Amino acid sequence: MINLLSDKGKIRALKISLAAIISVVIVEFLLGFVVGSLAILGDGLHAAFDALTTFILIITTAASLKPPDEEHMYGHEKFEPIGGLIGGIALVITSMIIFYEAFLRLFQNVPINLELSYAGFIA
Repeated sequence: MINLLSDKGKIRALKISLAAIISVVIVEFLLGFVVGSLAILGDGLHAAFDALTTFILIITTAASLKPPDEEHMYGHEKFEPIGGLIGGIALVITSMIIFYEAFLRLFQNVPINLELSYAGFIA
């Protein structure tokens, strides 16, 4: 019974984490668009993929808690590492997108709003 409570605690912690990450995504995207900073937008994109990964982890963790059945005699515990793998893939995709955008900006003259540049320190 104690293990079951700690497993439900995992899902609760993931839900709280998801809410916090979504609030960070909103703030960073707003600041990134207002300031025009790729660094802040990149951080917001990273946080957005973190939110997606956390959502997937909620689903896979809940699935891993299912008791054994006829098709899965040893339970469904392998679902949780699959969620972690998906999160790793999402992180690689995020890195590739940020690299691509940064590479393009090396050759373009993209202005940054200097009056609001302090927002970079907030992020």
